[in-house]
Amino acid sequence: MAAGNIDSDTFVRFAQASAEVRSAAEFRRLMAGDVRQLLPYGAVVVVIGRLHFQHFEILKLLEIDTPPGFVEQLPKVARMRDRKGVLQVLQTKQPVIIEPEEAHLKLSEFGQKEASMFGLGRMAIHGLLDLSSNMGSYFSFWRVDPGLSAGYCSDTLKLICPLLHGALIRIPDLQSCLDNPLERLTEIEKQLLTWVAAGRSNMQMAQLRGRSPATVRNQLETLYRKLGVGNRAEAISLAQSYGLTPAMSVEQSAAPSDT
Repeated sequence: MAAGNIDSDTFVRFAQASAEVRSAAEFRRLMAGDVRQLLPYGAVVVVIGRLHFQHFEILKLLEIDTPPGFVEQLPKVARMRDRKGVLQVLQTKQPVIIEPEEAHLKLSEFGQKEASMFGLGRMAIHGLLDLSSNMGSYFSFWRVDPGLSAGYCSDTLKLICPLLHGALIRIPDLQSCLDNPLERLTEIEKQLLTWVAAGRSNMQMAQLRGRSPATVRNQLETLYRKLGVGNRAEAISLAQSYGLTPAMSVEQSAAPSDT
């Protein structure tokens, strides 16, 4: 395969095979076979996720040959500012090729540490959003063959990713990485979140709960960490995306007990 020319026979075979994918095992074989011939890589992470208020929530994930420990440390709800490559792809709708010497320019501080820790090397990233612009797929190839030109890598991603996206969303048994994040909250945290959505202040929530404002502040910080958000506005946006409605009036709201 020349550095600048996509092998047409391999691509046709890939396109035909992608249309027949119906399981995670078939998808893995496709990625390890024709995709690796078209775009030689060392490892890849494939994600279906949802965008909400500058966060990317992982719904389904498939990885091939990723370094030990990478998936385990991967945040299930990531701030977009920590995923500059993904953000650039979604904003420009163009692939992003990151050479190792460009990491400090194209990756966030978090991304740079991740790339260094796991030896991600040359990266090729692309993604697609659905018509709602809320759901999308994301493909991150690592340790991509340095002999390939950036133009070749970009052109190949443009050709293969739409077909990979179509294959990916047909897989019913693909590993689910995240359920409804609200289900991870305690009853007290759910109540606090509804009060936050209703615009209650920390002082009002402290009075409703019979606790100090400092206790409520600490509970809210724990709540935000669980949701993967940084402030009230982001917490409200995430809660509303899952159908949470604001709490009743202060007079009607009953605070759950700590016990």
